[in-house]
Amino acid sequence: MIALWILLGALVIIVSLILIRTLTFGERTAKVEPRELLKVDESWASKALSGSVRFVTLSDYDFKKTDLRPFDDLYAYLFKEFPLVHKKLFIIKELYPARVYRWTGTRKDLKPIILMGHVDVVPVDPESLKRWKHEPFKGDIVGGSIWGRGTLDDKGPAIGILAAAELLLKQGFVPERTIYFAFGCDEESSGRAGAAHIVEWLKKKKIEPEAVLDEGAAVIDGVFPGVKGILGLVDVAEKGYLTVKLSVDSAGGHSATPEGPSAIGILAKALDKLDAHPMPAHLGIIQNLFRHIGKSSPWVYRLIFSNLWLFGGLAKRLLQQGGMTNAAIRTTIASTMIQGGIRDNVLPTKAEAAVNTRLLPGDSVEKVIQFIRETIRDERVMVETVMGWEPSPVSPSDHPAYTVLQNAIRQRYGDIPVAPFLVIGATDARYYAALCKNIYRFAPYLMDKELLATVHGNNERIASQVLVKMIQVYALIIQGWAGMK
Repeated sequence: MIALWILLGALVIIVSLILIRTLTFGERTAKVEPRELLKVDESWASKALSGSVRFVTLSDYDFKKTDLRPFDDLYAYLFKEFPLVHKKLFIIKELYPARVYRWTGTRKDLKPIILMGHVDVVPVDPESLKRWKHEPFKGDIVGGSIWGRGTLDDKGPAIGILAAAELLLKQGFVPERTIYFAFGCDEESSGRAGAAHIVEWLKKKKIEPEAVLDEGAAVIDGVFPGVKGILGLVDVAEKGYLTVKLSVDSAGGHSATPEGPSAIGILAKALDKLDAHPMPAHLGIIQNLFRHIGKSSPWVYRLIFSNLWLFGGLAKRLLQQGGMTNAAIRTTIASTMIQGGIRDNVLPTKAEAAVNTRLLPGDSVEKVIQFIRETIRDERVMVETVMGWEPSPVSPSDHPAYTVLQNAIRQRYGDIPVAPFLVIGATDARYYAALCKNIYRFAPYLMDKELLATVHGNNERIASQVLVKMIQVYALIIQGWAGMK
C-alpha cells in the first residue's frame, strides 16, 4: 500500500511538473509603439517592380559565360526609376557587375549596416511555360499582383529596399550610420562574382558592419503546421551545403552472364542505406522557435516542446513527417543524380551518383562525410567530395538589430509573434559571416503555402498591397538600424 501511495505521489509530481512547464513555456512579446508608416504610391511601386522583371538577368555557374547586357539594362532602368537614390548615394563601381550603393551617415564612430539582395534570377524551364498564367518575363500587373520571375526571389526585395530609400530621401531622412545596399549578381549560381567579391572588398577596406540583412524567411500564413494566423520568421542561421559523388567501378561484361552484383546494383544498395538511415534529429532550433512564439502556439505544441525530456521522441516523429520541418531538425541527405551504363545488354564498368546534403548548424562537412561512409560500409563504393561549405554561425536574437526587425514587422503586420528560424537552403549572407556576427535573413512580404511553391516554380508573383507593406517595413528597418545604439 505504501508503495502505491509513493507511486501515486510521484505521478502527481510529474503531471504537475509537466503542466507548470507547459503553462510557463514561451516568451510574452512586449507591445510595440505604433509608428507612422511611409506613404507609398501602390501604382508607382508596382510599375517599378514590373519593369525590373522584364530584364532577363540570368547568371551562369561559369560566370564568364553570363550575359551582362540585361544587368546593364536593369541598372540603367533603376537609374531612371529611383533618381534620388542615384543622385545622393554613391555607387561603388569597382564591385560591378554587382551593384553596391553607399549612403554616408553622419557619425563615423558607428559601424555601418548592410541591406542585401540579388538581381539575378533562375531560368524558366521551357516545358513549364504552359503552366504560367502570365509570361514569366513580361511583368504583367493583373488581379492586384505583379507576375513574373524574380518578383519574390529576389527583385521584389531589391526594389523594395530602393523604393524605401527613395521615399526616405524625399522626406529628407539622414542616417546616423552609413548604410550599404549590396545587390549580388549571381546568388542563384554561386555568389562568387557578387557577394564574395563584395566581402573581399569590405575586408580590404577594413569595413566591419554592425548588422547585415539578406533575403530569407518572411511573414508566413499557414505554412508552419499547427500554427494558426500569421507569424513572422527571421532566419538567424542557414544550413551548410555538401555534394559528394559516390562511384563504383567493376569489370563490366555481357548482361547475359553476370557474376555478382553490377556496379549499378552496388550503388543502388548504398543509396538505399542512406535513405533508410537519416542523420539524427536535433530539436533545439524548433524548440527555440516555439519558445519565441510563446502563448500564440497551440497548447499541444507548448506541452510537447516544454517537455522534450518526455515527449522528445514524439516531437521528432511528428516533425519528420513534413519536408520543411524535417529539414529544420536534421542534416538532410538526398540522392539527386545517377548515371551508369551505355547499353541495355552491357554490364556497366562504372556507376555514379550525386548526393546532396544540407548541414544543420552544429554538424560539419567532415562529420557528414564520415556518417555517409559509415552508413554505406562498403569499400567498393568510393566517396568523393565535390563541393561544400560549413553551416553558418547562429546570430543572436537578443541584439538590438533583431529587436528592430521584430518591431518593424509588428508595426506593419500587427501584434503577431515573431520568432528566429533557419534558412533551409542557402543565401549570399553566408559570405558575410567572416565580417559580422549579427546576420539576419528576412524579406518582409506575406507568404502562404501557394506562394511559397512559386519561388523557383511557376506563376511567381507578389500582391501590389504586399509590395507596399514590404517597402514600409524596409523603411522602418533602415530608420531603426541607422540609428540604433
